[in-house]
Amino acid sequence: MKRASMKDVAKLAGVSQRTVSNVISDYPHVSPQMRERVMQAVQQLDYRPNLAARRLRQGKTGTLALVIPNLSWEYFARQAHLIQSQARRHGLQLLVVETTGVRSQERRVLDELHSNMVDGVLLSSIELSAEELDSLDVRVPIVLLGEKLAGHNWPHFVIDNELAAEQVATHLLQQGATRFAVLGSTGTAATSSAGRLRLQGLERQIRRAGAQVIRQLEASPWTIEGGYDAMSQALAASLASQVDAVVALNDLLAVGALRACHEAQVSVPDQLMITGWDDISTAAYITPSLTSVRPDKSALAANAVEALIKMIAGEDVPSGDQVISHSLVVRESSLPAQATAK
Repeated sequence: MKRASMKDVAKLAGVSQRTVSNVISDYPHVSPQMRERVMQAVQQLDYRPNLAARRLRQGKTGTLALVIPNLSWEYFARQAHLIQSQARRHGLQLLVVETTGVRSQERRVLDELHSNMVDGVLLSSIELSAEELDSLDVRVPIVLLGEKLAGHNWPHFVIDNELAAEQVATHLLQQGATRFAVLGSTGTAATSSAGRLRLQGLERQIRRAGAQVIRQLEASPWTIEGGYDAMSQALAASLASQVDAVVALNDLLAVGALRACHEAQVSVPDQLMITGWDDISTAAYITPSLTSVRPDKSALAANAVEALIKMIAGEDVPSGDQVISHSLVVRESSLPAQATAK
């Protein structure tokens, strides 16, 4: 069967094509009676507007781009899912592009995203600096996610990493920890922002309590394999007798560390407490279940997409850091039996 056109709808409703267009575009100055007539014709003919043509006339693509480091990491996969849901709720498409967190790839992707492809970009950068982003002259609105580009003039959605780290330290101190190790490098391009902020918060709170960070276990990127290797080496060098708690800078590192402890027959949490960050779904189901910082991922997705849509429409949106809420989810990995009984 031939697909119904706007002309067919106009003929059946006894109105002009302009009126049909105004109704479909939800133009406010259309009488309720006229709107009802047109919508009855639309339903009767099963008319489906040509969205691509309409957006072309409006100079919009109806597509947002999400540029993220790695879809195989659960945190970013979950982020992509939530942002996709928000985009769909606003009638928009989402183009997801991986960069593997490498500066050259991040630059290339942003260089290639032109205004005839997408209306705006949600960017989670790992290595790209604010100065480099400026130099690219990306000619569509950008909203930043994550820690890397803090202090930039674009809207930037992030949790308070230092405060969250202080809360992790406070919790471990309350469980009796006095000697700490931090798992995850803070000195590489890929980890210098999030890692540095989290380490600062931890060290500040630990020093207030008169305790200390004994060791930093280097691991970059923050993967399960990296956490496992770093922890295995540290345990072979008697880490379990040197510290009470290991703060992993993300959950993937923590999962690798838990496996290394299991193989080394180090009891978690009774001999060594371990915490993570991001609260990926695995955290609640591994043994022992993992204490982790939980960013409000749904709020981040909703607020970031809404901000980008406003920017595309030419509305003013506050620049700089927009802080998203978080919580500390306490589970078995940081609740030793002795501390719990005490």
